[in-house]
Amino acid sequence: MSTTAPQDHPNLQDLHLAQKAFAKGNNELSFKLLNKIKSTKVPTRGTDLLRAKIFLKSKQIEACYQALLEDIRLFPDNEEAVHLLEQIKKERKIHLPKHLGDTFFRSIFEKISNYTMLSQSRLFSLYSHAKRICTQDIAGNFVECGVAAGGSTALLAATIKEFTKRPRYIYAFDSFCGMPPPGINDTSSQGIHAESTGWGTGTCAAPVECVMEITSQLDALDFLCTVKGYFEDTLHHYSAKISEIALLHMDGDWYESTKTILNTFYSSVIDGGIIQVDDYGYWAGCKKALNEFERDSGITLAVNAIDSTGVWITKTTHPRLRSLHQS
Repeated sequence: MSTTAPQDHPNLQDLHLAQKAFAKGNNELSFKLLNKIKSTKVPTRGTDLLRAKIFLKSKQIEACYQALLEDIRLFPDNEEAVHLLEQIKKERKIHLPKHLGDTFFRSIFEKISNYTMLSQSRLFSLYSHAKRICTQDIAGNFVECGVAAGGSTALLAATIKEFTKRPRYIYAFDSFCGMPPPGINDTSSQGIHAESTGWGTGTCAAPVECVMEITSQLDALDFLCTVKGYFEDTLHHYSAKISEIALLHMDGDWYESTKTILNTFYSSVIDGGIIQVDDYGYWAGCKKALNEFERDSGITLAVNAIDSTGVWITKTTHPRLRSLHQS
């Protein structure tokens, strides 16, 4: 690699070992070493670039793109990462289908696309629910648990600014330094543990300045409240302040994170409110947590698919409006 950490950098040895593992084709070991580096929360030049190269080798273009963005946020002078990003942009070619979105959504999609890992369909689903809540003057704030770089957060803030008929905010919860360690339940839908997929401890990291920057670009900062810290340390402190929730966006990835969100905020979601879950179809732990909550609470959730990963749910206490969901 053309960029390396200083010789006295605490993560240099693990980075070199990860490079050697990658050169030998041992991607799983390389990912584990890179996640070990990410878990230290010490920015290490070349870490996310190597993640991107592994993703690229396995033809995971979107994951490669996101890892490069993560690298460049920390090291904007990393010319190798910048050059590879330009190459990937040509291959990625993300454009909104003509049928997807209205004028307002399409006007801001390009601005937020480099600040989010959500698919076009999941972004439009969030926007559609948020717009309906605002235009129908339904009570309740918006809550997002899992922000990363803040594209979906900014989208919701801008939607409030454009369409709301009453005061409301988007409360955005994130560590803003990457994800906590995954547990034993946190495997992909193919059964691969998170630490071996390239999306383990410390990944999806972006400083709070990222969400502030993109929300500012949409002139919607007045509607945003960011809360820094892990969910188990922050959510319960804000449940009373937030009060009613009309839209809850759950993007916590892991089993324990998903449980914490549901246990803290589900009761605050209004009857008829929307819960969108970003990782239901990808991370087995997320789905397990939702299904266990459903079982333990004695409720039945009508889960509506958005794409292969995301789902949305309408909270209802009316038995006749419930539909059976087979996990």
